[in-house]
Amino acid sequence: MRFAAVLAITSTVALLAACGFGDGSATLTDDQLAREYSRTVYGTSLDDDAAGPEEATRAIVELVSDHCAVLGDMRERGLISTDPEYSTNASGLASLEVRFGQEAGFTARQTRDALGISARFRCDEFTPMLRAYDAANAVD
Repeated sequence: MRFAAVLAITSTVALLAACGFGDGSATLTDDQLAREYSRTVYGTSLDDDAAGPEEATRAIVELVSDHCAVLGDMRERGLISTDPEYSTNASGLASLEVRFGQEAGFTARQTRDALGISARFRCDEFTPMLRAYDAANAVD
């Protein structure tokens, strides 16, 4: 189930993203990144994934890269900015939360956690903006 959600989001973000972006501050190994993503976003252990930990790790690492590409594409189109005070960040990120909810069944909290982990470890320039959005827009 979780692997299917990862694949659904990967397909969605691949369609949204016109270009890829660099690795940012890739301070975690792929395995560490995938384990944190699985634990934080899905609330489960990567070892419990039906596809197996290696395949799940590959899918999550690709998904994280896609998240960064989507954020970068949204920035290029002026929908969001790395500046936490940019006026359209809230509407841009809210629309992304809706899309993740529709495509993968993610809650707003799961979407924010997924984007936050992606930013922190692969496209850190978005981290301050995502933190500001999260702080200003409470969700359970």
